[in-house]
Amino acid sequence: PNTECDIERHVCVEIQLPQIDSISPSSVARSSEVAVDVTGRRFSELTQVTVAGVNAQFQVLSDTTMRLKVPVSPMACGPTTIQLYTAKGLANTD
Repeated sequence: PNTECDIERHVCVEIQLPQIDSISPSSVARSSEVAVDVTGRRFSELTQVTVAGVNAQFQVLSDTTMRLKVPVSPMACGPTTIQLYTAKGLANTD
């Protein structure tokens, strides 16, 4: 688990990070920008999303749903990495 500690107060708390549960559609052509719907948890904390290392536009619809625009990448095929960032840095990779 991810934790954040205050050494002076001798307190550590578990940090709840954003997480992706599903993406629809699960497969898209990367030759043009495509919007996908993403479900998961704690999306209201997101500050940045990248797809294969490229910044992606996203709209948080609720704490559990966002719309993500998959950027154009004519060289990409097969699975890719989506990284979620919060104000504290990299939150998750799916």
